Amino acid sequence: MAVVRVWRHHDTDHPGLIGDAFAARGYELEVELIDTHNPPTPLAGVDILLILGSSSSVYDPAAQQAWLANEMVVLG
Repeated sequence: MAVVRVWRHHDTDHPGLIGDAFAARGYELEVELIDTHNPPTPLAGVDILLILGSSSSVYDPAAQQAWLANEMVVLG
Protein backbone atom coordinates (compact mmCIF):
# COMPACT_ATOMS: atom_id res chain seq x y z
CA MET A 1 0.00 0.00 0.00
CA ALA A 2 1.28 3.47 -0.86
CA VAL A 3 1.87 5.80 2.06
CA VAL A 4 1.11 9.51 2.42
CA ARG A 5 2.88 11.14 5.37
CA VAL A 6 1.14 14.28 6.65
CA TRP A 7 3.09 16.80 8.73
CA ARG A 8 0.89 19.08 10.81
CA HIS A 9 1.98 21.90 13.10
CA HIS A 10 -1.05 22.31 15.38
CA ASP A 11 -3.17 19.84 17.38
CA THR A 12 -6.26 21.00 15.53
CA ASP A 13 -4.86 20.48 12.02
CA HIS A 14 -6.00 17.52 9.92
CA PRO A 15 -5.55 16.46 6.29
CA GLY A 16 -9.19 17.29 5.49
CA LEU A 17 -10.53 16.74 1.98
CA ILE A 18 -7.15 16.01 0.44
CA GLY A 19 -6.60 13.31 3.07
CA ASP A 20 -10.03 11.88 2.25
CA ALA A 21 -9.14 11.88 -1.46
CA PHE A 22 -5.89 9.97 -0.84
CA ALA A 23 -7.68 7.47 1.44
CA ALA A 24 -10.39 6.91 -1.17
CA ARG A 25 -7.65 6.00 -3.64
CA GLY A 26 -6.16 3.41 -1.31
CA TYR A 27 -3.34 5.39 0.27
CA GLU A 28 -2.44 4.86 3.91
CA LEU A 29 -2.29 8.17 5.81
CA GLU A 30 0.37 8.67 8.48
CA VAL A 31 -0.25 11.94 10.33
CA GLU A 32 2.55 13.43 12.46
CA LEU A 33 2.43 16.47 14.73
CA ILE A 34 5.68 18.40 14.22
CA ASP A 35 6.74 20.74 17.03
CA THR A 36 9.54 21.22 19.57
CA HIS A 37 8.68 17.93 21.29
CA ASN A 38 7.90 15.92 18.15
CA PRO A 39 10.50 16.11 15.38
CA PRO A 40 9.59 14.53 12.04
CA THR A 41 10.50 10.91 11.46
CA PRO A 42 12.58 9.76 8.47
CA LEU A 43 10.76 9.47 5.17
CA ALA A 44 11.85 5.93 4.30
CA GLY A 45 8.88 4.05 2.86
CA VAL A 46 6.86 7.23 2.30
CA ASP A 47 5.54 7.78 -1.22
CA ILE A 48 4.04 11.26 -0.79
CA LEU A 49 4.74 13.98 1.78
CA LEU A 50 1.91 16.43 2.49
CA ILE A 51 2.95 19.39 4.66
CA LEU A 52 0.10 21.37 6.17
CA GLY A 53 0.38 25.09 6.79
CA SER A 54 0.98 26.91 10.03
CA SER A 55 -0.26 30.03 11.73
CA SER A 56 3.42 31.04 12.09
CA SER A 57 5.61 32.51 9.39
CA VAL A 58 8.64 30.48 8.34
CA TYR A 59 10.63 33.69 8.90
CA ASP A 60 9.62 33.76 12.57
CA PRO A 61 12.61 32.67 14.71
CA ALA A 62 10.23 30.91 17.13
CA ALA A 63 8.81 28.82 14.28
CA GLN A 64 12.29 28.01 13.06
CA GLN A 65 13.21 26.70 16.51
CA ALA A 66 9.89 24.94 17.06
CA TRP A 67 9.68 22.91 13.87
CA LEU A 68 11.16 24.32 10.67
CA ALA A 69 14.79 23.44 11.39
CA ASN A 70 13.82 19.84 12.18
CA GLU A 71 11.81 19.57 8.97
CA MET A 72 14.71 20.87 6.91
CA VAL A 73 17.03 18.21 8.36
CA VAL A 74 14.67 15.45 7.25
CA LEU A 75 14.08 17.02 3.84
CA GLY A 76 17.79 17.46 3.26
